[in-house]
Amino acid sequence: MCDYGWARSANLPATTIHYDAYGYLTVTTTGALDTNTASWDLNLNTYPMLRLSDSSPIVGTALNGVFFFGATSHYGYDVFFPKAYGFKQNPRKINVDQCLGTADHYSVYRYHMFSPCIYAVDLRETAMDCIDNKKCNKDMFKYAIESIPK
Repeated sequence: MCDYGWARSANLPATTIHYDAYGYLTVTTTGALDTNTASWDLNLNTYPMLRLSDSSPIVGTALNGVFFFGATSHYGYDVFFPKAYGFKQNPRKINVDQCLGTADHYSVYRYHMFSPCIYAVDLRETAMDCIDNKKCNKDMFKYAIESIPK
């Protein structure tokens, strides 16, 4: 399920999306949603960063309400360690911030792997690219685990 298009023909539960009193995104299941015919007709004034034409790239939702996308980027490569293979010979990496999230391409902030920012950590208070954060840039997986509050 690394390919972001794996859910295109699957039936997903229909959902109602809203924020609770604490500011967390909550999703309520209301039945079956056929992704071939359904549309995400959301008020973009209420959700300005939610500009997805469909839910195909979404594989989950983090505890803080940020979407998880698959491990393959829209370029068709591993998001963090792209390698040439088959007909794909131009590996392209996605730049992420220190929360290991990005808004590249889809105009919706998302994660492609675990993020320490699902917890209320100081990392969420300062905007910084992973490449500018020495710990994150050196080993982002170790960085993510070590940033979890004890």
